[in-house]
Amino acid sequence: SKPHGKGVTIRDKSHLRDRNAVSEHLAEEVKAAFKDKKQLELFIEETGRTHARYLADNLRIIKRNLNRYTEEIWKQSFPYCLDNSRHNANDLLRVCERYSRKMNAQEKRKACQTVQPECKAARQDLIPAASQISTYEQIMH
Repeated sequence: SKPHGKGVTIRDKSHLRDRNAVSEHLAEEVKAAFKDKKQLELFIEETGRTHARYLADNLRIIKRNLNRYTEEIWKQSFPYCLDNSRHNANDLLRVCERYSRKMNAQEKRKACQTVQPECKAARQDLIPAASQISTYEQIMH
């Protein structure tokens, strides 16, 4: 028997577990939240290829933020990230945030445009009262 620590290989049981099973389970949970899974699957595949060690972490980040954005925002963000080699959940969230702000700004503009014609019609009906020059002359003297 060898003394402890000399020539004995010490293993942590967590090193023996199958890490792919965790990633696969998380990927299925994330995929279940989307109707159109094609772009998501490509993103997961590329993230796993480029950052295999961190795939589970990236999937956890996506899962935690699923309800933060609409599916439309996510659908726009996946292709952007794939086209620009952004295979990371944090980059994906930044892109989602950008598209979300852009979409909100467009909605505000549309809301203003629908109100504007009514305002213009209302303003044309108003005739401002004519000022009397004598009032100004009294003030200036």
